[in-house]
Amino acid sequence: MAAMCSTCTRWWRDSPHLQEELSRDYHIIKAQVVWAVKEEMARNIEDFLARRTRLLFLDAREALRIAPAVARIMAEVLHKDEHWVASQISSFAEEANGYLLK
Repeated sequence: MAAMCSTCTRWWRDSPHLQEELSRDYHIIKAQVVWAVKEEMARNIEDFLARRTRLLFLDAREALRIAPAVARIMAEVLHKDEHWVASQISSFAEEANGYLLK
């Protein structure tokens, strides 16, 4: 965690918007997405929201809510297009629906 904070601090100087929260309830910020992609090789939103933050398992509705923002951030870092974003959101929504309480 200390390494992430040190690296994030450098990013924030150049891009303060990375400090913005995606999920206030779970304290997930934009920089965590960038970190997961650049340093932990996260390659899709399910990877970030299920494995890196565990949010899918804790609160599937909140994971679905922030999924579009996560996909856009990941797309920017990975140099992906809008088709990739839409595909990621669709795939994640299908997966996440299985975790919603009925």
